Amino acid sequence: MSASGKGANAEAYAFVEIAQVLDGVNVERYGVGLDNNIVTAAVKALLSAVNRVQALAIQM
Repeated sequence: MSASGKGANAEAYAFVEIAQVLDGVNVERYGVGLDNNIVTAAVKALLSAVNRVQALAIQM
């Protein structure tokens, strides 16, 4: 996680990696979240990564 700016103009960035085994294959997917709140940015990043894993599972 990181932040840019100060005070009311600050933006928080969060990066998440999810590693999972799908059909015997190791899969890594990443998510990124951006928000004024660091906790919200982290939740957005996690949801982004989970959505990417689910999209891949549907394709397999």
